[in-house]
Amino acid sequence: MATEDQSLPNGEMKTIDARHAPLWFCPLPACHEKQAHDVILEGLDEGDSISAAWDARWGGTLEGFVTHQGDRGSQPGVDRDYFRFRIFQPERVNIGIVNGSLPDTKLELLTATGALIHQEILGPGGSISFQEFLHPSSFPASYYAVVDGSAPPSFSGVGQAGTPCDQQNLIIRDAYLLTVAPEPRTVVDLIVMPPTVALGESTILTAEVDEPDGTNPGAGIEVRFSPLYGTGYVGCTVQSGSCVTSTDINGRATVSFASPANGTYPFAASAMTGGSDTASLLVGNSQIVASASPNPVSVGQPSTLSATIYDASGSPVGQGVPVTFSTGHPGFFTGNGASSSTSPSTVMTNAAGATWIWFASPAEGSANITIESDSAAPVVLPVEIINPNANLNIDITIGFITGSTNSSTYEIQAVVTDSSGAPIPGERVDFTASRGTLSADHDFTGPSGIADTNLTITTSGDVTVTATANSVTAGATFFGQVGEPDDNMLPVRQFSLGDDVFGVAFSPGGETLAAVSYSQSFRGWNTADFSSRWSSVTQDNSPGQLDFSPDGAYIMIPADDGVQIHRANDGGFHCEGTNALSRHTFGAFLGNTSYADVGFDSGAGLERVFKYTSLCGVGSTIASADAGEGFERLSHMDYNATKGWLAASTDEGYTYVWNTSGSRIQKLLVAAGANAHDTDFVTNGSRLAAVGYQAVKVFNTTTWSAQTFGATSLGPWKYSVKFIDNDSKLIVGGDSKIEMMDAASGASLRTGDVAGRAIEMAWNPSTGDLAVGTNLGSLYIFKPLEPNDTITPTISVSHPPEPFVTNSPNLTIVGRVTDNVAVTDFAINGAPVSLNTNGDFSHPVVLSPGANTLSFAASDLAGNGVTLQRNATYVVDSTAPVISSVLLAPTSGAPGTLFTLECSVVDGDSGVAFVEADIRDSGGALVTTVALSDISGSTWHVEIDSLQMAGGFYSIDLRAVDTSPQANQRLVGGAAGFTVAGIFTDGFESGGVLRWISAEGGIER
Repeated sequence: MATEDQSLPNGEMKTIDARHAPLWFCPLPACHEKQAHDVILEGLDEGDSISAAWDARWGGTLEGFVTHQGDRGSQPGVDRDYFRFRIFQPERVNIGIVNGSLPDTKLELLTATGALIHQEILGPGGSISFQEFLHPSSFPASYYAVVDGSAPPSFSGVGQAGTPCDQQNLIIRDAYLLTVAPEPRTVVDLIVMPPTVALGESTILTAEVDEPDGTNPGAGIEVRFSPLYGTGYVGCTVQSGSCVTSTDINGRATVSFASPANGTYPFAASAMTGGSDTASLLVGNSQIVASASPNPVSVGQPSTLSATIYDASGSPVGQGVPVTFSTGHPGFFTGNGASSSTSPSTVMTNAAGATWIWFASPAEGSANITIESDSAAPVVLPVEIINPNANLNIDITIGFITGSTNSSTYEIQAVVTDSSGAPIPGERVDFTASRGTLSADHDFTGPSGIADTNLTITTSGDVTVTATANSVTAGATFFGQVGEPDDNMLPVRQFSLGDDVFGVAFSPGGETLAAVSYSQSFRGWNTADFSSRWSSVTQDNSPGQLDFSPDGAYIMIPADDGVQIHRANDGGFHCEGTNALSRHTFGAFLGNTSYADVGFDSGAGLERVFKYTSLCGVGSTIASADAGEGFERLSHMDYNATKGWLAASTDEGYTYVWNTSGSRIQKLLVAAGANAHDTDFVTNGSRLAAVGYQAVKVFNTTTWSAQTFGATSLGPWKYSVKFIDNDSKLIVGGDSKIEMMDAASGASLRTGDVAGRAIEMAWNPSTGDLAVGTNLGSLYIFKPLEPNDTITPTISVSHPPEPFVTNSPNLTIVGRVTDNVAVTDFAINGAPVSLNTNGDFSHPVVLSPGANTLSFAASDLAGNGVTLQRNATYVVDSTAPVISSVLLAPTSGAPGTLFTLECSVVDGDSGVAFVEADIRDSGGALVTTVALSDISGSTWHVEIDSLQMAGGFYSIDLRAVDTSPQANQRLVGGAAGFTVAGIFTDGFESGGVLRWISAEGGIER
């Protein structure tokens, strides 16, 4: 490193006298903390400089420098400045001095004891710069730079300056402490593997040492591991509180460590060439949490085996921990980088400590999967491999297609699934019907497990259809009606949003229904089964109308503070559009990223129409309603893409039509002197329907002539309107009712009842669903083109069978309830029971002794109900087994004699669970208990070995227990006895003659 250039201002030549370098002593503690080297610089004057720096080729950094200004010496001509610096490792140091013209300047480097390390002499106009390896016995070490003369020298570098102090009594010198700390010449990476071990197990600490550029420094670099943690290290030497070893040819220093106790152990590894790193070891038993899905799984189909590994503290172990799966059941492992397709197979955990693997088996049965990982106790995960056809399920659904004066056609669908609920493709399904004609008597299931056929009937009445697949038959009965649907529409589903449902819309593709209420409830459903897609709350208050973008990607919701844009896939908030006003009432999309809405300009007293050209932009005014007219939330904005027109109604009874530039196309009178509410264009924009107080009008958008419809069933108030069925029918919503009319003649076709005002409607041509929102927070789903649902739900009980007899009071009832639309209520013995999305249920009951009746009841929204009963008998076993015919042979013998004991045990109820014998000595103390084996269905047998028995008499107590939940038992005390080695006991003769004791509980002699 080059020295810092500073010229001598006076141009004089000074001589350095090395003799003026006696042993230096400083009384201040800061000056003599460590062993020191001295650098003596003499003959310098004001403006001269000295510098010290590490050679960058050898690594290291000079931490600081000091500067002393002024003449501090008292001996004439011999002023010296001292500089102390410390070296933290044996490296090369650069010492340099530069001047302009002084001759014979001398630079010396000395130790603290005055020993000369190196010296250089500077000639006139030259410079001094030398390098020296410093090898102090310990680090950090201190050195001195000493300057004689009156110059204010500087010692330059990088870091922290030292503390000046004065020499007393000897030659006056000024000393400056300088600290030098080199940059690490190497980089250390400490790896603890495994990072988690059980108590007593060892782990390996590896310090990987690299040059800064990543190259291998080779062997022989000393590495210290700390702290010691007792005597847990193996493979190193203990020195000064550390475990010391050296790198191998690969630059790695490795030691083993065995944990002395549970807990967390932080380690540090530092190389003598610089660099350090830390890592931790966790000692304790870890845990494996595992699951399989699906389980059971069909033969040949994969089940996903998932496992999460937790350390002793309960936290996930992190990434890179091996987890091994093994089983003796035939099968194959795949996925997630599995190490082998056959058992065992290993995968690695992710950052969350979790991992997975697929397992598929060609053989039925129970595959017990053993999961192992490091110090965790192994877990056995049972996976049931089943034949899908052995547990095949068939669900039948029926839907109306069309009707005429003489006939009606229904679609019959059979959904075939295995016991896990997975669809079974390619299965033949045979259909039958009790009346009518089938379009096909059989079909094969597709990828979704569905086979279908059409049924045409010519007379009304109950129709029973069956579907049979692989010897499994399912049936359903419904009322088949000839002709168009009946007059009164019944809702097929109903939801609650809590407050005025101002916004209702289906996505352009018909797969999603969204709705929003004034109280900010925002919900979405999948129209295939009306399962929930999202349920959230809007960010802004008082949301109004809701609309989908043409591409179905976004939903707009005008509200008080802006137009909220939500994602249509999950209902999540995307952004907000704003305008100059604070109130946004309703609006509609004009394109995929453009839309319009309305708001009240209180300053001008006018209702404004705003247009937004980007989803998250600022709306600009394009049109206004006339003064004195207002838009209400009960109103609605419609946009027709064919015409490029917008329509909205006001509280003064008018409907406005504008183009997207804001030019007014028409102002139409709908309800004179009263409110006009909703509007709707037909698909091609040739007609516009508008409703209001005592008004239902359809305008021809070419002539603007109006056709008035009666809608007499609704009363005076009409709030919503919608064209349906390819614009051939018109539905109007009023107070507590909706009415469907022929769109050409206005003839009334059907009506339906709702609770409250029908303030918003949406039509889904893909499914034939009509959604109706009310001011009381209800959302109804009608099928106005289909007959009312007359099909009752189907209750299938898979357990218990009929009839059912058990000796346990606890029973879990398992089954499924299905409906062609949806089950709304299901109860067992009057208690409500929840169903999952497939209609499955599992419900525990407690049986009373004797006969029990299990009552099932299910109903749908249309009020179609069905009941079912099952019988279950709970047999209470209170009779203990009977012990008889007790035989013992021989009855005496020397130690080691085998005494054979047999008896007859019979239980007339649940059967015998076990029989055992207590052997007692003559004092009644229990010697041992032996279990008898059932050798013939009622005869129980055991051989008693007397080898370890002392001489004397031993009596035998017999105990028999049945298999009932009550575990009834029979105890016969003193059922038999024997004598060992001629011991004479109370009442016994020599030789161990059997003493028969009267036995209770039915013993026979």
